[in-house]
Amino acid sequence: TPAGQEEYFSKGGVAIATGGFSANPEMVDKYIGGWATRMVLRGSKSTTGENISLTLPLYAKCVNMDQFHCGPIYGPTGANPLNIVNNGVCVNRQGVRFTDEGQTYVQMSRDVASMTPDNWAFMVCDQKTHDMPILKNDWESYARTKAPVYTGQTLEEAAKAAGIDAKTLQKTVEDFNKAVAGGDAGKLTPPNTRDKAPVIDTAPFYIVPFQGGMTATFGGPLINTEGEVLDTENHPVGNLYAIGNAAGGLFYDNYVGGAQLTAAGVFGMIVAEHVKALKSGKAA
Repeated sequence: TPAGQEEYFSKGGVAIATGGFSANPEMVDKYIGGWATRMVLRGSKSTTGENISLTLPLYAKCVNMDQFHCGPIYGPTGANPLNIVNNGVCVNRQGVRFTDEGQTYVQMSRDVASMTPDNWAFMVCDQKTHDMPILKNDWESYARTKAPVYTGQTLEEAAKAAGIDAKTLQKTVEDFNKAVAGGDAGKLTPPNTRDKAPVIDTAPFYIVPFQGGMTATFGGPLINTEGEVLDTENHPVGNLYAIGNAAGGLFYDNYVGGAQLTAAGVFGMIVAEHVKALKSGKAA
């Protein structure tokens, strides 16, 4: 404060509502793995996990510490190729496929970060895929943020613009198209599991760079239905609560759209009512 440092002591308890630790590379490395520290941050820069760590001396039972949500992003500008990543051929800088384009954007983003040394991938699309209505917002995102999309009337021309080996990319796309046309996309290495994978053969061609980006972590101290933090014997620590992504045990691997903010709001109200009941002597 202007007068100097001040300390405040809570009478009713403390509620941790500071989010996860996605912006803390040390904690990401410790709980998820070194490969995940290469991911671009899609979420808040302030979710650095200190308050989760402060529960450990109280023997809080921290769970799901290796779980998180991620998605594709062009890190330098924040462009989001959300649907593009399933509608083309995904290659690394060498022009080689390394992941299944039929997976969720979450898993594809994990693969980019864990399977490429620099966390960069490239989606190869043609004019047919470019004109798909579902991709309209993605192209607008790249244009609006001035993210690059490398184009060419031939694959070789687009590959050279993107800095990808043209001969290797040509062979990769040819093999992909042949497998898709023959109904053998699932036999590719890696397979493409889309129901109707697109054939990439209509000029002009578009190459879209993207990275795996971390959105939020799901790990933290386990809570009960009152939002109370539990210890390693599943007993409430006492006067300590956790809300939102600062709490663990709510989400694992993925989440239903909108559920994270909803859970934060619901448990925020539950904790408030619980503390109010304790102060009034009406707690169960």
